[in-house]
Amino acid sequence: MPLLELGLIDGDYWSEDSINTMEAAVNASAPAGVIYPYVGSSAPTGWLLLNGATVSGAQTLYPDLWAVAPASWKSGSSLVLPNMANRFPIGAGTTSLGSTGGANTKTIAEANLPAHSHTYSGTTSTNGSHAHGGVTGDDSPDHTHHSVNGQAFVTASGPILLDAHDGGTSAIYAETSGSYATTGATARHAHGIGADGSHSHTFSGTTSSVGSGTALDITPAHLALSFIIKAH
Repeated sequence: MPLLELGLIDGDYWSEDSINTMEAAVNASAPAGVIYPYVGSSAPTGWLLLNGATVSGAQTLYPDLWAVAPASWKSGSSLVLPNMANRFPIGAGTTSLGSTGGANTKTIAEANLPAHSHTYSGTTSTNGSHAHGGVTGDDSPDHTHHSVNGQAFVTASGPILLDAHDGGTSAIYAETSGSYATTGATARHAHGIGADGSHSHTFSGTTSSVGSGTALDITPAHLALSFIIKAH
């Protein structure tokens, strides 16, 4: 493991030689292929940055690392190191050792949403309960029709009425017992037009589409560091 070259460690002063000796001992104890988070921007001696670089001749230069590196990293005699930028290490399980996966964003699909529904309501325009009414035709009060001047029909057992108005100025009425025939009478009335009571109509449909499908940032809170791998 690379150490910071400090002159003061745990309150005691250490010489540069002592620090180098300690660093060498730690590095010797870490086998090739060990990966550490590291605050530096460049790898210390014996380590490589996991930055996606291709290390040419790695099979010869770093035989210990080559021996443990997954096949997916190898290309001929070179190693194609994974890029740990914006990535987290995860224990191998159903994924292959040394493989990369996942994403820092996620677009939600309709299938990812819990079952739900949208409700809305409304009614069509309605008129209240009402009717149209009025009298039919001319309005005439209750009345009957009867015979005048013998010009209507009369049922009688004797002589009928005599009309003397033709060419004269007077008329003589002569009648015997009998009866007049009259038409029937109907009281004043109106006809109404019925209508249904107040009511409404039901309807169904769908709401308009909303949203833009913008991907969500699902990156958790983190501290950005470099990742280095022990080469030999």
